[in-house]
Amino acid sequence: EIGSFAHPCEEQIVCNLTVAEQVPKFNCKVLSSSKSNIGTVDEIFGPTQKVYFSVKLDNGIQASSFKEGDKIFAETTSLLPIKIFLEEPK
Repeated sequence: EIGSFAHPCEEQIVCNLTVAEQVPKFNCKVLSSSKSNIGTVDEIFGPTQKVYFSVKLDNGIQASSFKEGDKIFAETTSLLPIKIFLEEPK
């Protein structure tokens, strides 16, 4: 599990990130609780303590088909440590 559905936004969905200290890679595949593809990560945003990500849905998947709290999944190889985005270069 990498997140949970928060709300629809036009043709995409916005999700709360639920994994600690990691963020999904851009364009990584996103899966439903039944492990079927639903789309790809489009944007990552928000403060580091409450990160959100948007999902560009695959054709045929409707944002209205999700309800608040629905679990969102991705392969663990699709995650990066958040610290690589926060540390200043030396």
